[in-house]
Amino acid sequence: MDNVKYMEKAISLAKKSKEPIQCGAVIVKDGQIIAEAFNTQHDDYDVTAHAEMHALRKAGKFLQQKNLGNATVYCTCEPCSMCSSALIYARVNTIYYGMPIANIDHDSKRIKITVEDIARRAPRHTKVIGKFLYDKCCELYKERLEKTAKLTQTKFWQPLSGKLLSRKKQTSVASLL
Repeated sequence: MDNVKYMEKAISLAKKSKEPIQCGAVIVKDGQIIAEAFNTQHDDYDVTAHAEMHALRKAGKFLQQKNLGNATVYCTCEPCSMCSSALIYARVNTIYYGMPIANIDHDSKRIKITVEDIARRAPRHTKVIGKFLYDKCCELYKERLEKTAKLTQTKFWQPLSGKLLSRKKQTSVASLL
């Protein structure tokens, strides 16, 4: 099935990323890959350097237009609110994603709006298919998920004093940021 092939391509792209959360994205139109990318926020010092945003820019240049009508996007991770909005503004028809972002990133700084929420409120219909090739995407994020599980089970601050319990634990938190 072509959908599987395209998501597997996104997974292979994600593995090229040096980011704490590796993401890959592929945009397909008329059965042809028109753009592919992985995230580079830290390397580029750019908060918008998500895989989906890179892919949107490449697709626009390839088609020589911003409207990607009837295109399908494959993302290893659920698009954040910025990427979801951009995909919908670009008139992408369908969004496939593997891992829900809430399963990977428990960061309180993240805007907690799902791609489904944004698509539901958009003026035009965008189909969203979540947890596509979920098991393969889980493997991609396995290390991150294990770190997150350990962090959520450990208290790093003493409730009343606000002091760190150990220096070692502080380092493990910093490695995730």
